[in-house]
Amino acid sequence: RRNDPTLIELNLMNKYLGDEGMFELVAALEGNMVLKEIFLWQSAVSTKGFIMLADALKINTTLTAVHLSRNNIDTAGAVALAHALKVNSTLIEFNIGRNSIGPEAAVVLADVLRVNTRLTVLNMLQNDIGTA
Repeated sequence: RRNDPTLIELNLMNKYLGDEGMFELVAALEGNMVLKEIFLWQSAVSTKGFIMLADALKINTTLTAVHLSRNNIDTAGAVALAHALKVNSTLIEFNIGRNSIGPEAAVVLADVLRVNTRLTVLNMLQNDIGTA
């Protein structure tokens, strides 16, 4: 049910959604007015899938927390998500720890904090971001 008032947290950890599952999730997020938090750890989604999620986050107005740990998100996926975070006005917490994010993507993600004052938690723990 698209706007079930009792569904405020969606936990899909270790569910291996793949890009098809991400497509379905993004479609369900469109128009959803109640979901606040989503857990997508180890979801077996490719860069294409995370770009779809990024597009959804640009227009979503209800999510306050997104957890994307352990997904092998690469630079392209992380940069797309960073661009979404720059325009999203409701997210408070964004967890992209334990992925494959390098220094370039880490800089782009950190730059989000200059423009998005609502975001108070940006977790990039255990990525290969170096000391830049």
